[in-house]
Amino acid sequence: MASTSSAIIPLEKHDVFLSFRGTDTRDNFVSFLHLELVRNGIETYVDNRLQGGDVIEPALLRKIEESLISVVILSAHYPDSTFCLRELSKILHCKETKGQIVIPVFYKVSPDDVGNLCGIFRDALLKHEEKYSLEEVSIWRQALEEIAKLKGWDSNVTKPDTKLTQEIVDDVKKKLKRMPLSGSPSSNSGRNDVQRTLHLEERNGIDRLADMCLIKIVRNEIWMHDVVQQLGREIVLKEDNDPRKRSRLWEVEDILHILKHHQGTEKVEALSLDLFPTKKMNLYPLNMEDNLRLPKWPDKGINFADGHQCLETKDIQGIILDFEKKKYRKTPIEKFKMFLRQGAEDGEFILDTEALKSMWKNCPLRNLPSDYAPHKLAVLDLSESGIERVWGWTSNKVAENLMVMNLRHCYNLVACPDLFGLLPESIFRLTKLEKLSLNGCQFIKRLPNVLGHLISLKELSLNQSAVEELPDSVGSLSNLEKLSLMRCQSLTAIPETVGNLQLLTELELDGSPISDLPEQIGGLKMIEKLYMRKCTSLRSLPEAIGSILNLTTINLFGCNIMELPESFGRLENLVWLRLGLCKKLHKLPVSIGELKSLCHLLMEKTAVTVLPESFGKLSSLMILTMGKEPLESLSTHEQSVVLPASFSELSLLQELDAHAWRISGKILDDFEKLSSLEFLHLGYNNFSSLPSSLRGLSLLKKLYLPHCEQLESLPPLPSSLEEVDVSNCFALETISDVSNLGSLTLLNITNCDKVVDIPGIECLKSLKWLYMSNCKACSLKVKRRLSKVCLRNIRNLSIPGTKIPDWFSQEDVIYLDKRNREIKAVIIGVVVSLSRLIREDLRYSPVLPDILVNVLDQNRPIFSTTLYLKGIPNCHADQIHLCRYSHFDPFVLMLKDGFKIEVRKRNPPMIEGVELKKYGIHLVYEDDDDYGGNEESLEERHQSVSLKLANFFNSYARR
Repeated sequence: MASTSSAIIPLEKHDVFLSFRGTDTRDNFVSFLHLELVRNGIETYVDNRLQGGDVIEPALLRKIEESLISVVILSAHYPDSTFCLRELSKILHCKETKGQIVIPVFYKVSPDDVGNLCGIFRDALLKHEEKYSLEEVSIWRQALEEIAKLKGWDSNVTKPDTKLTQEIVDDVKKKLKRMPLSGSPSSNSGRNDVQRTLHLEERNGIDRLADMCLIKIVRNEIWMHDVVQQLGREIVLKEDNDPRKRSRLWEVEDILHILKHHQGTEKVEALSLDLFPTKKMNLYPLNMEDNLRLPKWPDKGINFADGHQCLETKDIQGIILDFEKKKYRKTPIEKFKMFLRQGAEDGEFILDTEALKSMWKNCPLRNLPSDYAPHKLAVLDLSESGIERVWGWTSNKVAENLMVMNLRHCYNLVACPDLFGLLPESIFRLTKLEKLSLNGCQFIKRLPNVLGHLISLKELSLNQSAVEELPDSVGSLSNLEKLSLMRCQSLTAIPETVGNLQLLTELELDGSPISDLPEQIGGLKMIEKLYMRKCTSLRSLPEAIGSILNLTTINLFGCNIMELPESFGRLENLVWLRLGLCKKLHKLPVSIGELKSLCHLLMEKTAVTVLPESFGKLSSLMILTMGKEPLESLSTHEQSVVLPASFSELSLLQELDAHAWRISGKILDDFEKLSSLEFLHLGYNNFSSLPSSLRGLSLLKKLYLPHCEQLESLPPLPSSLEEVDVSNCFALETISDVSNLGSLTLLNITNCDKVVDIPGIECLKSLKWLYMSNCKACSLKVKRRLSKVCLRNIRNLSIPGTKIPDWFSQEDVIYLDKRNREIKAVIIGVVVSLSRLIREDLRYSPVLPDILVNVLDQNRPIFSTTLYLKGIPNCHADQIHLCRYSHFDPFVLMLKDGFKIEVRKRNPPMIEGVELKKYGIHLVYEDDDDYGGNEESLEERHQSVSLKLANFFNSYARR
């Protein structure tokens, strides 16, 4: 096969990578989508492991990198998982660096909530801030905001799921078919159509081309034969005799002529240039009215014969250079002569263009040359570069039109007087500079006083820099709108002149050792957002803060303030207040009731024990989180708490989390006045009963009361409920009739060993998750009540017991493909016990992770999944767990004729003391569980699986 000078075409291992939250979508939407993608010949990667822990394995990162398209299913619990958020960040990084296509799917969540970080997305990030660095959470926040801006699919608009699935598959197919592949410009289009058609219709198409010697596959990359390349070039040559009107150029003379004389047209889409024969090449400034375009290729950009490329841009307005340190540090200068000419000093390059943008991200240079100051330059991005000096020591030249200067993470940048102090005349000329970023510049300790002369500056960002103080002249930045000083570890104060910034709308001080704010801060009449997260040296706020009437957001998360000033009540426009993890905050001001606009009050894990009586006047309050550490609450003997009488006046309250608040006695009788309540978490409290008015909460969907160890009875509940958790309520004896809970999907009464019955459970037609481990007293009665109706949709069930249905296979199962009957589900039953020696803290783990289901092909393991065994008993008695995997679960989808299914204990175990006593497997085929009528007169072999399960439990109870 002849050698070729055409660029290599990466052969990705997967077309599509699916990113999703398993607990939300693995067993339903994702499984459907995965199946349809595979059926349409689209190679799709799905991570079938439980997403536990925080770290993404390198192998999974490679799977993301090797995929052409990532489909991100954003669901309700997606932001709860740091694993998912790290996955998302990686995907968006691949979008930026590799041109990967990203398709968001907003599954039962609002795109606005994602982009604006509202509701569950906001709450998830707030919780992550407690455990992870602000910088990392900031990355996740930006990732969510970014993906919400992308064009995608909304399950609330495209219904039902079957239609949504098909629309997404069609979208993916279209994108794959028209996706350009990086290669020789002369033959890209035809090669693209050929491969995509073969790719989607017949996966061995590439092999056929290789067999015909038209391509060669080397290290998972495709190389084109010279004949193919030449054919493509002949096609392009026929487009027009004038090179300016051809779509692709590869001859040095043509490219230089166009660039030198500013003659690029909208026809020119790509350049491919072999620079090695050229010993010296200097280009001239580009005309910004040119329309030279580069297509979005997976590997991006202008191609060089050796495979090196410069970062692509859709419409060239100057040149973007991405010097990735590891890759280019030792690269010969000659390889970049298309854009650069070598300066007099070794390692010093001169960008020879008057571009509107100059982006030298990761540039390894130490200096910009003394004569480099293109007057049209608007954006100078030297972020993460090795730059030491921006301009020479004696030059008076400066980019007069410069609007943005980004020196983020320029770790070698010397002290700012060297940058500005020796250029007093030049800096005055930066009158158009609007944005200056010195984030991460560890050598900058002070800024010059002439900083105040940057009269157009709107944004000044010094995050994670070594700045020790701000000059008083910062108060002269009359147009400054945003000042960001996050994690400036040497900055202990901000100057009083900050109060002069009349247009400032946002002040970020997160993670800085500032001990107080000056009284002059009251002069910031326009400020709307004040962020002081984890300012651990902050002890108090000035009274003057009450004068900033435009404030809508204050975040004091993790500060050591002891109280809020009484002037706080004057903040009439405050909408969002975060006081979480302010562990020394012991009281709220009486004036807090005057915050008429306050919608979100997040004050979890504070030292506040009493709410002021005025609290009920917060007429706009919608979200209130004030939970505390459960273990801390249970071990303390402090005086119990009673909610103020005015609390029931919070008629707009939608979410209330007051777990471990030490609420004792009786809950307010007029609880039903909280008519907007949808989420109620009162777990780990000390009350003994709930008011009957609870039933009046007609919008309540989730009721969490775990570890309310003095609660004795559960009153009638509202029919709107979808989830009820009363696990570990050891004193609970009575549960009112639940037959009205037609929408209930989850009922958890684990370790409620005094409960004698659950009347009405047989009517719960929507029930999916029933956890009753160690419910000894009611076990027999509930087993008698379990019916075909309530077992029809069951996914997970746990209950005391020692037996498994005898019609389950009690050994490994060989799957048989029945031609006329599709597989609909696989049910796994296990009997598990815990050793008395198991550590007490492990008994409160969310699940038992040590029982696995494996799939084998000719005794070779090809798939493994962990049984979701929730409801861990605080005893050593045997418990039955049933787990049903529906036909759209990846585990069931991958079954093929002859595959073996086995159940095993993990070796080595994650929790010592878990014993697998028995297991059974039952395959559910089409028509096995589809009959909805009366079956009592039918023989057992003709009965539905749901009825047989009900009969098993009923007969079990009669023994």
